[in-house]
Amino acid sequence: MSDNKQIYFDNAATTKIYDEALEVMNDIEENFYANPSSMHRFGFLCEQKMKQYTDEVYKILNVEENEIIWTSGATESNNMAIFQLAKKYNKKGKHIITTTIEHPSVSKPIDELEKIGYRITRLAVNKNGLIDINELIDSIGDDTIFASIIYVNNEIGSIQDIEKISKILKNHVKNIILHIDATQAFMKIPFNIKQLGIDLMSTSAHKIHGPKGIGFLYIDKNIKIEPMIYGGGQQKNMRSGTINTPRICSFSKSIQISNEKLELNYKNVYNLREHLIKQINLLNEQLGDIFINSYIENASPYIVSLSIKEIRAEVLLHSLEDKNILVSSGSACSSSNKNLSNTLSSIGLKNDLIESTIRLSFSGYNNIEEVDYFINALKELIPVLRRFRRN
Repeated sequence: MSDNKQIYFDNAATTKIYDEALEVMNDIEENFYANPSSMHRFGFLCEQKMKQYTDEVYKILNVEENEIIWTSGATESNNMAIFQLAKKYNKKGKHIITTTIEHPSVSKPIDELEKIGYRITRLAVNKNGLIDINELIDSIGDDTIFASIIYVNNEIGSIQDIEKISKILKNHVKNIILHIDATQAFMKIPFNIKQLGIDLMSTSAHKIHGPKGIGFLYIDKNIKIEPMIYGGGQQKNMRSGTINTPRICSFSKSIQISNEKLELNYKNVYNLREHLIKQINLLNEQLGDIFINSYIENASPYIVSLSIKEIRAEVLLHSLEDKNILVSSGSACSSSNKNLSNTLSSIGLKNDLIESTIRLSFSGYNNIEEVDYFINALKELIPVLRRFRRN
């Protein structure tokens, strides 16, 4: 492999947009640029063009049109779900259940609700990043209104048993609402929204080779919340503002492609993860103190968390970058935050290992040759960086 080729292992942060999705966005921007809410012929034509793409999404997801609210991405979707559920159902109670390993776009809104009087239960996780179902059951009270649970964790890839969680919440006399952050699960692992019993679900396009600045919040038709953005009443009054036609169409195209490639991409990424783990284990036999934090049962193969003792993550990240290998130090959304990762702390990692943890995240574009190049880079860098630190 050429040393000049860039190897991108940071796909959990964002992905390369599909060529076809980019073409769709450019086509809409150039040729269907009217406001789809306008009453003239061109506006109607643009609305129909968008409908061609979105109808395919509703069919793939087996949902109704009015159950999808197009947003600017998962952060907005998570905020909308959490704040508006709390506002709508606070007369029934002020207790919310979540976990200690949520993305900040979930944990921070919940922190804000706690400041104004909501009671929060943050379920702990085991070393595999999974909640204890019995603790979930014990945490449910008469004042519990909803739970917000991450489906696939963005740092270690642990997959919660959403179907089991949903059944527990639905079997309660109050039929507790379930919101999931599906950002790292959507179109990467197979699941059926209705079958899992999900009430609200957040997604983001740029995690599945779509454009940045677009996502959606799925809201089951039986769940009623108020809008968070008011204005012209677009999207059936649920999210006002001029419809982002180019990005909605582009996201819809990326969903279609990702759905078609879901099984193939999963198999490819699974094989990459298995090959990487095998090579890391061999490297650990040679150099020692190299730990995989995400090689756990029923984990997403798209995310690998790796700790290398005595080497700070930032140092290794930039050393790899010098070799045109791009990885992340923990979660990219909080990489500038000097606080230790809640997720890595929650699974029991010591502080020194947390500070020595990098995250690799794959896509269907990655291959075995890139993994081998990464392993060879580690073989060269680890002894040098450790010797430098000891000196």
